[in-house]
This record gives sequence, C-alpha cells and structure tokens, in this order.
Amino acid sequence: REVMGMNRNVFLTMVLAGLSGLADSVWSNMVLSAYLFLLCGNRNSPVGYAEAISGMATLLTALPLGYLADKYSRSGVIKGGGVVLLGATCLTVYAILNTEHEKHAYLVICVAMGLWGLGGGVISGPAQALFADSVPQGQRSHSYNVLFTLWLIPSCVGPIITIIMFSTLGDNWTLGMVRPVFLAGVLLEIPVCLVMFLFNDQDALEKIGSSQSLISEDMGEESVGAEPAGPEPAAGMRCGPFRTKHIPVIMFIGDLMVSLGSGMTVKYFPLYFKNAVGLSPARVQIIYALVPLCMVIVATVAQRVSVGFGRIQTVLLFRFLGILCLVTMVYYAEFRSIESWQLMVPLYLVRTALMNSAYPLSESVLMDTVPRDTRARWKSLESILQFGWCGSAVLGGYVADKYKSNGHDGYAQTFVLTAAMQVLGMVCYMPLLGLVPRKEAAAGEDPEGGVNEETPLLAGADKAVEGNSMG
Repeated sequence: REVMGMNRNVFLTMVLAGLSGLADSVWSNMVLSAYLFLLCGNRNSPVGYAEAISGMATLLTALPLGYLADKYSRSGVIKGGGVVLLGATCLTVYAILNTEHEKHAYLVICVAMGLWGLGGGVISGPAQALFADSVPQGQRSHSYNVLFTLWLIPSCVGPIITIIMFSTLGDNWTLGMVRPVFLAGVLLEIPVCLVMFLFNDQDALEKIGSSQSLISEDMGEESVGAEPAGPEPAAGMRCGPFRTKHIPVIMFIGDLMVSLGSGMTVKYFPLYFKNAVGLSPARVQIIYALVPLCMVIVATVAQRVSVGFGRIQTVLLFRFLGILCLVTMVYYAEFRSIESWQLMVPLYLVRTALMNSAYPLSESVLMDTVPRDTRARWKSLESILQFGWCGSAVLGGYVADKYKSNGHDGYAQTFVLTAAMQVLGMVCYMPLLGLVPRKEAAAGEDPEGGVNEETPLLAGADKAVEGNSMG
C-alpha cells in the first residue's frame, strides 16, 4: 500500500522521524542535562548515571528485540515499543511534577530513562529495519538522507519552542525555569508512541524469506525460501585479510569507538556552554536550533560528494574534519584560554554537522550489506552503540567533576578523550575502503556499471577491489 505516492512503511517512518525529532529536541538534550544537573546540586556525574541506565537498557534488550523482529514480526515489536514509550512518558511526567522530593524524582527519572532506552532501541532497530525492507536497493543512501533530513528539520523547531518558553519565563538556570519546558517536551512524545502502532509487515517490499544483500552469497548462506543467486565468486571483495562478509563487523567496531568518544561530551556540551562560555538557556537553545540546519546542509553535500567520491571515503573525510574542529576547540580553550561564544559556537556547529552528516551513507552501506533475514538484528546491534554513548557519559561526568579548567569544570579534558576515541574509530573503518564499491549499485547492477544476470550483487568484485584497494 502507498500513502502520498510512497510505501506506507516508508511514509510512517518519515512521520515517526519528524515527530521524534521535534519531541527529542525540546527535552532530551540541553533541558534534560540542565534539569538533572540542577536537581542534583550542580553535579555532572548524575547526568552520566542517568544516561548510562538508558544505554544499559538498550544493551540488554537490543539483540532479543532484533531476534524477535527477524523471526516473527517487525511491526509487532514496534507496537510493543510504543507501549514502552507511553510508560516512559507517564513516569517522566510524574517525576517532573514531584520535583520537591529531589532524590525521589531523580530515582523515578532513572527508571524512566531505562524505558526510554528500550523504546529508543526499537525506533533505531526494528523500525529502521522495516524501513530498509520497504526501500528498493540502490535507493537507500538517498532515502536515508531524506529520512535524516525529515528528522533534522523538526529538530530545529523544538529549540525554537524552548527559546520562546525560556524568554517568557525568565531565561535563568533554575529548576523553576527548566521544569515546564521539560514537561512540554515529554508530552510531545505521545504522538510518537501512537504512530508506532500503525506499521505493518505486509507493506514491506522485502518479505521474510528474501535475502538480497552483498554478503549473503559471500558467506555461503541461503535464507529460508530463497533461491540460490547463482555461481559464487571465488573470493568476493577483499582488503588484506578482510572480505565482504566482514563489512558489518568492521562498521560496528568503528562506530562503537566513535560512540564511546561522543558519549563523553555530547550530554555535557550544553553544560559547557552554560558554565564555561556563560550563555543563558535561551542562547544555548539557539545553538541547538542551528545544529539541525547545519546538519541538513552538510548531509546533502556529503550525499552528493559520495556519488563520485564513494560512500566510505566521504564518511572518513567528513569525520576527520569534524575531529579537527574539536581539537581546535581544545587548543583555544586550554592553550590560549579563549572560550568566547564567537569562536566556540561556530566550531561546535561545524564539528557537529560534519560528524553526523555521513550517517545516511554509513546506514545505506550496512543495509545494502546484510541479508533481510538478519537486518533487524544488525540494526539492534547497532543500537547497542547507544550503550557505548551513554555508558561513556559516566566517565565524561567524572572527568568534568574531577578536573578543573580555566576556573570551571574540566570539559576540555573530555573533549581530548573524545577526539582520541573518534580517531581510533576512523582507523577501524579503513579496511572498508577496499571492501565497499565507490558506486552504490541497484539490485542486479554491477557497481562498476552494467548488469550481471547471474550474480547481480557481487558482479565486478575483482574490479571494485582493484579500484578501491588500500594498496
């Protein structure tokens, strides 16, 4: 079935992305961090603990949910995620309305964060696996870029709402100022939950039993009910000891390193702008209103660059430039003692846009690579990266509390750790240069051009290795 000229699941995923982007941008970044920081006596560590609980919930449930989605029903798991998110919404609202008991409120929010982590794992796992099932191969990098954009644009609206609310309420860093904004953002999650009940497996283009991917033949596997694709190439694509079947594992390890690094700083950037740069809540939210716009622009540029330059090549280039911006922030903060908003805000905007803009490209590589019958499990495994993100937030909070820099919490030290981990993640990605063809091929199309009727997804592998080898 189609809605507005597109597959129904694709349409629903895009609606889900827009609603989720709007709700999350109101409360889950600056507002949540500031609320927990103020609630717990101006300490960074409780922010990290709450995020770690969210990540732990994702870690413990991601693979079981992915297995259930692959084995039985993606839409059934997504509906269950909607129920969980409704529960998280109710608990969070209860905690916000009972802030006078600070310890009690924090404990309830921690429980709610566990549910948010579980529900978020469903959105980033089975829901996106069903999206991939509903998009033709060869169109996924473009489709993921559209999905990414539709998530980012509403993400600009959320901060604008909070800017208006903070300006109206007084624009001060107090619980009384933050609480109503937090409440409004959480209530916006209700439409997100309702949309999750509308997905249907029967609307997917690829059904259980189909297994068209880059590695299904390379691994010598046949999915249940699938016809053999034809003669298997002797070796497939290679880069040193790595073969095509290693692509998802390499991507997971590399993204895990990047995630571990990012988690040390992402939740503390709002506090950095508060404590080090000296910005008010409304001004911090102006930054977060600009971030999605920058990401849309840079993601569009990245997608166009990748057409001729290659998807993995573009991912590595943009991540390198993003890390360079973060190192520049550390240099000026630590060695020049300059932390003016005129310098730090532009560097942060460019850094964030560059680091996140290549997500649609890496996502399309993963979805093109893994078979349909294991797609939800791989997406759920990918959502475990949130544990790395949230788990390392504990370390980031500890470092920020323990060390001082320029008279405030040591956020610059966490930036150094982030940059180091992200460089390691780039190194892990290097073998993909020789494993992923520069050109994104449609089903049945040779990545180097033309169509191969016998082994459509691995045709031209030798040429691709030759053209993309690391030397």
